[in-house]
Amino acid sequence: MQPESAMLTTQDGTTPVGSPAGQPVMRAPWAAPSGLDGAGAAFESFSSLHALQFARGGPFASTDRDTAWDHFRRSGPLLADWLWNHRFSPATPAPYPVPGLGLSPPLPGSDRVVFLNGRFEARLSTLSPVSGLWLRPACGLPWPLPKVDGASALVELNRALYEEAAAIEVAGRADAGVVEVLHLMLDPADGAMAFPRIQVHVENGARLTLVETFQGPHAGAYLIDAVTEVHLEPGARLQHVTVQDDGPRAIHLGGLQVRQEAGSVLSTHLFQVGAAVGRREVRLHLAGEGASAQLDGLFLTGAGRLHEHDVWIEHAAARCTSQQEVRGVARGDGRAVFVGHVRIPPNALLSETAQRARGLLLSPEAVIDFRPELELYTDDAKTDRSVRVEKVDPARHPEGPEQLVGPLAHETLETLAVPGLRERVKAAVAERMG
Repeated sequence: MQPESAMLTTQDGTTPVGSPAGQPVMRAPWAAPSGLDGAGAAFESFSSLHALQFARGGPFASTDRDTAWDHFRRSGPLLADWLWNHRFSPATPAPYPVPGLGLSPPLPGSDRVVFLNGRFEARLSTLSPVSGLWLRPACGLPWPLPKVDGASALVELNRALYEEAAAIEVAGRADAGVVEVLHLMLDPADGAMAFPRIQVHVENGARLTLVETFQGPHAGAYLIDAVTEVHLEPGARLQHVTVQDDGPRAIHLGGLQVRQEAGSVLSTHLFQVGAAVGRREVRLHLAGEGASAQLDGLFLTGAGRLHEHDVWIEHAAARCTSQQEVRGVARGDGRAVFVGHVRIPPNALLSETAQRARGLLLSPEAVIDFRPELELYTDDAKTDRSVRVEKVDPARHPEGPEQLVGPLAHETLETLAVPGLRERVKAAVAERMG
């Protein structure tokens, strides 16, 4: 059977909003050249850091890191000028106590893990003794997770260059509550780069809520490439929330890779409100029968900014379900791209998938490209897809088109069940719209 393919991007289903008539929307400003040598200042920066780490020996010279670097060199992205024309240097360890650092209080009832300039900071972390929950910070991760197919170049770059990582493990049938991971970039020098990495292993029937928040100085320009890898054993449940609130000059790259076994449940929420460029990639492998995944996303992009959200979901077993609900707002000449790809092979009988997207364009120059894609190799599956992008007429909204953002954001915020987090995200959205 030939795959069914759906690439819907506008109200009428024919022309991408904000794109020339008849021209397809690129999947993203990424391509796959044969190699990256000589690609620009950014590659030279990455190459220098790799050489420095390899020279340190020990876990920094592991075969896994060298293989990841080789994969990045051979199949890495040919990124737009917003990356390759920049020169980066490793973020320096922050002095302690950190001058002028006022952390928001931890979420009620949560543990907090802090990465400062890409390094685990025990003195800012609060870890209470929770039965069944273990955290292991390390420069070499203590145990491997099952690989997820389709690792991207930004994931390979992180695997090659990360300096410190955190491994979170939840024992079978334990309820670990809420763990917040706070990523702070406070390096005063422009061009700092960091590669934090987290591995999460939730055993049979266990539960965990993981909240990742990214923040940085409003004046600083920096690069952060953060990767979270997850393995959910049969019957495990994970709620994962990402709040990308980096500074307005930041380049934020991030990846979430999840392998789900039978009957496991994933609920993931992405809020992109910061950074000059923000790209988040999600790779989900529904490996066991009856696994389910729900993805909710909200992005808010403004003048001179680009937000991208790239999702790939593989239904690899029968009776799996996946749902994507994405909402976005673009103003000024801001641009947002969402690509959601779902693959249902012949053996994934009785699968169900839904892809829904809604966007608001608050100015004539703004662009939102929604592109749900479906590869369907069986007749025994249920699918649902809808896309709606509205061009807001300021004349019809004298109170200001920004007033329409609140109700749209509310639809996504209502899906959050973490005490205190909804108010925090509302405040970040209000600040960006101010």
